Amino acid sequence: MKKKIYFIISSILQMIGAIIALVNVQALVQASIKSIQEVYAMFPVELQERMIANIQNNGANVYIFMSIVILILNGIMVIYAINNSILKKKGWVIAFSVICFFMSTNILVQTFSLVNFIVILCLRRKNSEDYPSKEKKKIPKIEYEKPVKKEKWLAGILLLVYFLGILIIPVPKNQILAVIRVASTYVVLFVLSIIAFWEELIKSFKILKENFGTYASFLAPRLLIMYVGLVLCNLISIIISQKGVSENQSAIEAMPRIISIPLAIIWAPIVEELVFRGAVRKFIRNDKVFIIATALIFGLMHSIGEATLFNVIVMAIPYSFLGGYFAYLYTKSNNITTNIIAHGVNNTIASILTLMV
Repeated sequence: MKKKIYFIISSILQMIGAIIALVNVQALVQASIKSIQEVYAMFPVELQERMIANIQNNGANVYIFMSIVILILNGIMVIYAINNSILKKKGWVIAFSVICFFMSTNILVQTFSLVNFIVILCLRRKNSEDYPSKEKKKIPKIEYEKPVKKEKWLAGILLLVYFLGILIIPVPKNQILAVIRVASTYVVLFVLSIIAFWEELIKSFKILKENFGTYASFLAPRLLIMYVGLVLCNLISIIISQKGVSENQSAIEAMPRIISIPLAIIWAPIVEELVFRGAVRKFIRNDKVFIIATALIFGLMHSIGEATLFNVIVMAIPYSFLGGYFAYLYTKSNNITTNIIAHGVNNTIASILTLMV
């Protein structure tokens, strides 16, 4: 009864904090600009101006979006509490608390979301009614199958074409030829990756479809952990390099939205997962070596365009974390479709945030 009342009160107070933030959006924008000027005083002026411009243009939209998310999540928390489902939904309560903490600019919401996180971690399921009625299912165990010669050849060709198309073959200076060269590379890689992994894609998709709820429960908390780690890695790379974004991200943002968004949410999840996880896995069986190798390759491939070797290494940090984490997911599921979905969710959220900012 006590925990029920606590979570109801906590959620209502957080909802009030979110409403206060909605009412004072413009004040939050001005406070953010002032904070950037003070906190980032040691960083290059170009970075400060870029961040301030982003806040001025669409900061209000971002704060409104975050406040609405907090309202929705705490509304769900109230329902959980009223139905005595807090311990049954322990994983979701932890996820909601973390999301609210990172999304809020209100000290009230941050305090209660942090307390919620600590409280729910300390609570133990003692009574039978605290447990979900259904037995928790595990994702299907798909054993690692040693690739046959044909699969290795296709994987090797895919890797070769990827590195030739992205790194080796120069882009013509003529604008029309450059567009043709880049577009054809994307199309060839997409088609070739589908052909190389067609049978595995069909098999893994069928398994995922039959066990979708189980895979969703498997991915949700792991994606949350991934985002926390990614935020920390991005902060580290920004502090060390004193750059706001990598050259890779700048190039993506410079593209027309009609091109960059489909590339980010469709092409990249499919091609990059099949190349960096699917193809590399054909040659590396050891889990630890596979995770480290694909993390380094994925990170360097996304930072290779930096001006100095130092920046190449530093800006590779968040990408390496992401690549390594996706490799970790693959070793746990051996289902490439799971990786494609996880990568797609990550890039979709990033694209939404880019559109808002």
